[in-house]
Amino acid sequence: MAGLRQLAERYPYMDLDRVGLTANENPSSNAIYGSLLHSDFYKVTVIHCMPDPRFCEASLSEALEISKSPHNLPITPSPEDCVDLFSGKLLLILGMGSWAMHQPTFLLVDSLKKANKDFDMLCIPNLQHATCSYTQRREWDYLVSHLTSDEPPKQFHLIGWQELLLQR
Repeated sequence: MAGLRQLAERYPYMDLDRVGLTANENPSSNAIYGSLLHSDFYKVTVIHCMPDPRFCEASLSEALEISKSPHNLPITPSPEDCVDLFSGKLLLILGMGSWAMHQPTFLLVDSLKKANKDFDMLCIPNLQHATCSYTQRREWDYLVSHLTSDEPPKQFHLIGWQELLLQR
């Protein structure tokens, strides 16, 4: 956030009232926390395949701290512990063919539901822990719809790298 604010000082055409966040998560990425804890800054977020080190290999996990942060959360909170602060737009994209990534996403979804928070979710059968041209288009459409006053093109056919490889 500090970096974007510095860039906006240098480039005044940047609109910090319309900041989106996207991520194709891996166990060391924490983009979901930016969305949940700072949705006053990151207005729209799209997360593909949200992981949680608690459900990945034990060597990727770090011990949870018992002490509290300024938000009265554990130092290393779980995403589902952060939903009360969330007020933005969120699209979760989940490949149902991925064996290790369902539980973290569904724990977050359950917490968002219990907290009566609005969110969107897209589950794709046979998609592994990855993106495809369809999910990439849906991500871009979501950002355009919620960050601009424009309507994205309907059913735009995006050709992704997977399709380009198949054409060779």
